Formats: sequence, structure tokens, C-alpha cells
Amino acid sequence: MVILTNKGASSSSSTNRLDYNVFLSFRGEDTRNNFTGHLYKALCDQGINTFIDNSLQKGEEISTELVKAIESSMISIVIFSKNFASSTWCLSELVKIFECRSNGQLVYPIFYKVSPSEIRKQDGEFGNALVEHEEKFKDDIKKVQRWRTTLTEAANLSGFHYNDSCTEVEFIQRVIKEISSTISNHEPLFVANHPVGIDIRVKAVEFLLDMESNDVCMVGICGLGGIGKTTISKAIYNRIAQRFEGSCFLEKVREMSKIIGGITQLQETLLSKIIRNEYLKVSSVSEGIELIKKRLCSKKVLLILDDVEDSKEVENLLGKCDWFASGSRVIITTRNKHVLTTLRRDSQIYEVTKLSPDGHLSMHDLVQQMGREIVQQESEELEQRSRIWRYKDAHKLLTRNMGSDKIRGIMLCSPKPTEVPLKANVFKKMKNLKFLLVGNVHIGEALKYLPDELRILEWRESLSLSSKCCLPQEIVVLKMSKSDIILEKAFKQGFQYENLKTISLVSCECIRKVPDLCCPNLERLEIKYCKNLIEVDEWIGFHEKLKVWNLDGCPRLQTFPRTLKLKSLESLELCRCGRLEKFPDILPEMKCLKYLDLFDCGFRELPSSLLYLTGLNPLGLGVSKLTNFLVGANNFSGPTGFLCLKNLDLSGSPRIKDELDSWMQPDYFPVLTNLDLSYTDIVTIPESISRFTTLEFLRIEDCKKLREIPWLPYSIREVCATNCDWLGTESSSRLLAHFAILLRILAEAAPCYGSERPQIGKVYQLELPVTEIPEWLKFNHHQRVGNSVSYLVGPEFSNLFVCISIASKDLDNDIVAMCEVDFFINGKEQFTVCNWWAKGNYDHVWLIYGEVNISNTSEVNQIGVKFKGQNISPIRMRIYAECICCPQKANISLASCMDRRAFNNEIRRQLLRRNHRPILNTFLNDDTNAPNPGWDFSGYWRLKFVTLERASRFSMDQLTTSRMPHHHQMLYFGEEV
Repeated sequence: MVILTNKGASSSSSTNRLDYNVFLSFRGEDTRNNFTGHLYKALCDQGINTFIDNSLQKGEEISTELVKAIESSMISIVIFSKNFASSTWCLSELVKIFECRSNGQLVYPIFYKVSPSEIRKQDGEFGNALVEHEEKFKDDIKKVQRWRTTLTEAANLSGFHYNDSCTEVEFIQRVIKEISSTISNHEPLFVANHPVGIDIRVKAVEFLLDMESNDVCMVGICGLGGIGKTTISKAIYNRIAQRFEGSCFLEKVREMSKIIGGITQLQETLLSKIIRNEYLKVSSVSEGIELIKKRLCSKKVLLILDDVEDSKEVENLLGKCDWFASGSRVIITTRNKHVLTTLRRDSQIYEVTKLSPDGHLSMHDLVQQMGREIVQQESEELEQRSRIWRYKDAHKLLTRNMGSDKIRGIMLCSPKPTEVPLKANVFKKMKNLKFLLVGNVHIGEALKYLPDELRILEWRESLSLSSKCCLPQEIVVLKMSKSDIILEKAFKQGFQYENLKTISLVSCECIRKVPDLCCPNLERLEIKYCKNLIEVDEWIGFHEKLKVWNLDGCPRLQTFPRTLKLKSLESLELCRCGRLEKFPDILPEMKCLKYLDLFDCGFRELPSSLLYLTGLNPLGLGVSKLTNFLVGANNFSGPTGFLCLKNLDLSGSPRIKDELDSWMQPDYFPVLTNLDLSYTDIVTIPESISRFTTLEFLRIEDCKKLREIPWLPYSIREVCATNCDWLGTESSSRLLAHFAILLRILAEAAPCYGSERPQIGKVYQLELPVTEIPEWLKFNHHQRVGNSVSYLVGPEFSNLFVCISIASKDLDNDIVAMCEVDFFINGKEQFTVCNWWAKGNYDHVWLIYGEVNISNTSEVNQIGVKFKGQNISPIRMRIYAECICCPQKANISLASCMDRRAFNNEIRRQLLRRNHRPILNTFLNDDTNAPNPGWDFSGYWRLKFVTLERASRFSMDQLTTSRMPHHHQMLYFGEEV
């Protein structure tokens, strides 16, 4: 263990500034006036500061201006086009970009109508151009060799492949989405207003991090609170984060670990920051540890855990710290050096023991420590001190009635619930008391007096105020739980509480009404679990400064403001207010509201004025009595839809079935991504769902009356239909067929997704209550050992299908079983897909599709899939992939399990809707080589379900009339070709 101690510093600068977000490298004659020009405009329209060289390129070497622009850019986008390699300027520019990449610059290649393998193998136009360069530069052949090496390196990067399988506009939007996400994840952290004296400390820690080494390195920064550990670690993060595949700065680990659910929140933050999945949820600490290990172990990451108190906090986030990929770096800041000595034996410690004379760092904790020492020296007599924070001191002071006007603050926080007998006028002598914090303490008498100077009152246990005791007019924060407070008496009539910003009253059973509190600057109002609350005054709906309003768990609440004009409101929660029947009208001024949760409410209809909430996301309407939505929308003159709403929860709301068709329209929800209809009585999903072009996740589990599912939009990634016992065979088959079409399109368009995909896996899932795995998911004759399957693929493998039959009806009633599917490449675990199963009336099929992008591939790669389950085992498991280790052949019709005529008509309709007329004509023309007019449309499903070998491209006619080379071993899920 190496310990480096720093005893002072006095330097200045902290981080390097970048002039541009993006540098565009391209072949002007190929793309300047088309694709690159359009991409540049789209980047600029999104506010992304982009450098483009608008001058004509002259000479063999790039200019000094371009070198400077490349060096001062966060990201370089290299657009490989047909004639890219013919330009020595472009090739030299590429070499410079990859020099900067070694220093942390991000590089995204775009393969514009060229194949990455053409660049990697340097054949075709690229090969010809390089041969010409070798002839031209035969006296400097190393230059050409350097170009060849850099081209190969660029072709191996995950990037964007543009071809004719998607429109240019769609493709550019994918690029913009990825670049925007990358920039937001690399925004520098705020360090300090005056970052004096940081640079030398940052360099010292960087020395310990040994950034040139490919080993895993952990460094601890320890020292007194407030001495600058967080400031130093933020500055380091800003300097080095770009050198890693993923990075995360976790703040306030000590504080978050002490609150309920705080650890799982930290785990979710860590995972979402690095794998960029904002919907990922962690249900338990142990699950979070495993997910972090499995999802991050293949990535070179930078993790900073700030303000750690004990080693358990590290273990909850990083496990045993034994899973990091090569080159990863971990920094931990703490006041407790012992935390660091319990970590890896090769970890190092940087100890900050003294502030520099001219340093201006974060001082809060240090001031607190020093202040307490000063208070201790004020007097040996408790009543002569300004602040009392130790429990035994506060207990002595209050029980002996020793108060005085010297006291400014008291903390009486017991480690466990206790009874403390206090007099009703215990605070009478403390006229200058400004803050009072009491926790886990119950007093016998009702208080008769609170000091006029009191600013903060936090009493986390039963407290009674006598009818003569009013809140002081200067109060800023009021927090009480299990109190006997009556608001009409506690707030003195005629007083203006202009300083009051926060009211939090939890489980206060004496509250029956929330009156007009006369606090015009109130920002936060929480009245939760007050089971006797009946009425909220009309004027509460007009507080201009109110930002957060929470009335969760007030089951008797009936009277609520009829109109809301809360200009600053950002969050409104009315969960479990079952007697509220009429939702208030929303006035146009309420543009700030983002979070609205009406879970388990009594509202039967919602007004069309809800559309004024243009920034709303999410909207929770689960377990509601809702029957009508957006009443009067036809005559509404305001906004036509929820422009930001991505998440809509209607789960457990049985009455929505009747009116769902009328208001479930894409115009109302233009960007909807997640829709939850689980545990409802719907019989059929509205046909309009096919027009929700952004919908990705649909949950319809435990819809016991559901019989029909129409065709879904191609944007769908996941459908959960577990325990939908009455789902018809035709709907099940249609849903399977939909995923067949979707996944075929994805397989063929996979190169177009580029680096929008993670390194491994954008995962698509389907869960259905059917007992048989679709036969088009052929097992491929691979050797199965227990619950594992392995097989071989070539270097261009990019898609994987797994289908598992789950014995859910054999589960016990009181068990929710967790299972997971682990994926391995060449023996190394890459990613995991998890699911939970409860007992059902039927077994289920679980279909998983993953887009896979293997890095550092060889000609032969081993793919492994392993099923693991708690209290559950798979009945069958089939893998569907383009392998090279066995013949691939199927002879099963996808439509065999449903009415063929209905199936054919549906396919005909879908193909016509999606303008696949050439495909349709293939089956309908009178050509003798084509199928006869009576040929079953299930033949359409003979189209390949996996990515073809890169070197070959076949037309639709070739695929449907058997004109295919025999050396391509392919897997079909229709009848044999």
C-alpha cells in the first residue's frame, strides 16, 4: 500500500478547455454538398458546436488550423465514403484524429455507402487507392503503412453504417441522438468558483492513477471534512473521464446510504450513467451488486465514489472490487483512512492534510468541525453555549430546564425511541433559539411556547402544541411526523409567514383541513399519510412559488381546489387519495409541471385542460377509477398533445376498457415510449396502437380478459403478456409474427444502428402464455450441457435469438422466481438479461433478441448462452443464430398454428400498408417461376432472420425463388426453400 501525503498546494488551472464538441472529417467531393452538409446542419440545429473545414483541401499535409481544431474537439466523426482513401489529406487527418484518440478523444466512424470490411481488408476502392499511394510514396512507404494501420483501426470501431435500408433523415437522427447523449455524459462537473490551489493536487493523484498503465488502479483520497477532497476528485474526473468507455461520479455516498432505498438509487445511477439506460431499475442491493458486476465487467470505466464512510458502502456498489476490466480506475474519497486499507492490496492513498494558505475550497464540513470545537470552548456550562448537538448534553439541558438566551440551536436526537419528560414552557428562556431538531423523542406535555426567532423546527416524533402555542412568524422550515398539530390553530390568523419555504407533515392524524396558510413564498408542501385529512383550501391552488406538492396517502380527502394555477409547480402527487372524484381544471400558466402521480385515486375523468401540461413526464394513473380521459378535447383550443410524455401507467385500472379506444390516440401521445396496461380488464388493445411510432415497451401482464392484440408498431422492443390467460391463438401468433417481421428488419438493418447500440446488446423481449417454442427458432443441433448452449460464429456475427419455455404454472403461489440468461463471447461473460416469474395458469415462452457487436473478433468465435434460475428451470431452450458449426435447415411454417387465411390476409394488409408492393407482387404475379396465386402467404416468412454474410447481397426475388448460392448456410423460419 502506497500512501502519498500532500501538505499544501498553490497552483491555478484545473482542466483543459475544448473549442468544439465535434470535428467532421470527410471527403469533400463525395459528401460535402449532400450527406455531410445535412449532418453538419443537424448538429448545429441541436446546439452542438461543430467544426467543418469549408476550404478546398490543397497540398499533401493538413494545415496547422485543422490540427488545432482536431486537438480541441471532444469528438471526431469520420465519414468514410467511396473516395475517402484517394485523398492523402483525409488519410493524414485520420492519423491525427487517432493520435488524439489515444489521449481521450472520442471517435465515431460513419460508413457512408461503404462496408467496414472493405476498409478493414483494404480491398475495392480503398485497396486501389492505397496501392496508388504506395507507388507515389515509395520513398516514404512508412507513411502509407501508417495510413493502412489507422484505417484498419478505424474500421474495427463501433460506428454507424449507412446504406439504403433506412432514410438519410432517420440515419442522421440516430447519429444526433448518440452524439447528444455522449456530450451530455461528458459535460464537465462544476469544480469551484475559485479553483485556486487544485492543479498540483490533481497532478499528484494522476501520478498515482498511472494513466499509461493497462492495469486496474484504485486510489483513495482522505482527509478532514471540507478540506477539498470532492473538489480534487471532480477536477480529476473532468481531466480524464473521456479516456474511458464509461464514467460515473457518485456524490454523497455516506448520506445516501443512510436513507431507505438510497443504496439502490446509487446503484441505479451508477448503472444508468455507464450503460445509458434510464429505465433500468434495481429491486434489491444484492441484485444491484450482481448487475453492476455483470454489466460493467467488460468495460474500461472510471468510477468515483465521493464521501464514503465505511467499507460496506463500497461493497454495496463494487462488490469485492475484483471484476474491473483492464485499464479501469476507481477513486474513493473519505474521511476514514481505514476504509481504504480494507480495499485491494495494491490500492494507493493520497492524503490531504492541510489547506494551502491561499486556497478557497469547499469549507462546509471543516467549518462545522471547527465551529463545534469553538462552541466547546465557549463555556463549561451548557446553558452558556450557543449550540447543543450531543444527545446527552441536550437531554440534560432540557430536562433540567437550564435554557438561556445564549442558545441558538439544539439537536435532541436519540439513537432509539425514548420518552423524555419536558415541561410545557421548556423553551421559554431560549428567546434566541433559531433551530430545533428533535428525533426519536416523545414528550409528555403539549408545548405552550416556541421562541419568536425560531427558523427551523424539525420534530420527528409525537409533538403536541397547546391551543395557545402558534408557530413563530419567522419560521422557514417546518417538518413534523406523528404530531397532534392542528393547522388552523398552529398558524396564527392574520400573520403572513413570508419566510416559510417548506412544510412537511407526515402521519399527523389531527389534520382535517389545510387552510389558507398565508405563506406566499412556500416552495414545498408535503402532507402525507394524514388519514383524517378531508379538505384542502381553494387558495392553495394559486401559490405562485410552490414547486413540490405531495398529498400521498390521504384516503379521506374529498375537497380539493377546483382550479390549479401553480406557475412554478414541478411535481404533484395525489396517490392513494381514493375519495377524490373530480380533478381540477388546469390553467395555461402551469407549464412547469413534469411529474404527476395519481396512483390509486378516485378520479373518474380527467379534463382536456390537462393538455396544458406540455412538459409532463411521467403520468401515473395506475389502480385508478378512471373511465374517461381528456373530457372535452374536441372543443379544446390549447395544445393538442403531451409533447414530452414518454411514460404512461394505467396498470390496475379496471374501468379504462370502455373508453380506451376513444382517447388512446397518437396525437395525444406523440413521443410515448412506455405504456403499462397490466392488471386491467381490457378485452382488446385499440387498433390505434399501431400508429404509436415511438412506443418501445408494452406491459399487459395479468390482463385476464384480454383476447386480442392488433399489429404493433415496429418501434416495439419489449412486450410482457404474462398470465393473459384468455389471449387467443390468433393474437399470440400475430404477436410472434410481428416480432418475426420486426427482428428480420432489425437483422438486415443492423449495420445502420451503428454505435447507437451498446457494445453488447440492444435487447428485445417478448413474454407470452403459450406452451410451445415457435418452431422457426430452430435449436441448430448445438450441444446442450445442463442449461447451457454454445456454438461457433464467424467474425461478422451480429444477431442472437434465444427462446425459453418457462414452467411458470409449476411455481408455488407465494414465490416470485428470478431467472437470468447470461451471454458469453469466447469464454468471457458479456451481458445478462433478467426476468421475474410468478405462478400462472399456463407455462410461458420468453423470447430474447440481442444485437451483438463483437470487438476484437477472430475468424471463429465461440458464443455461449446459460440459463440460471431460482426455484425455476427451463422446459426447453432454443438458440437461433447464424452459426458455422452445423447445417441449418427448417421445415416448419410459422402460420401452422393459426388460421392460414386470416394470417395471409393480415400479412397482405401489413405489406400493403408498409409499401412492400414489390414483395407482394413476387407472390401474386403470373410468372412461372413465382408461386401460384393460391400459394400460402406464410412463404413470406421464408425471408432470412439473420444477417447474411457480408460479402453477398441478395434481392428479394433471389430469396423467394431459391436463386441462392449453396455455400451460404442459412436458417429460415418458413417452409424450406
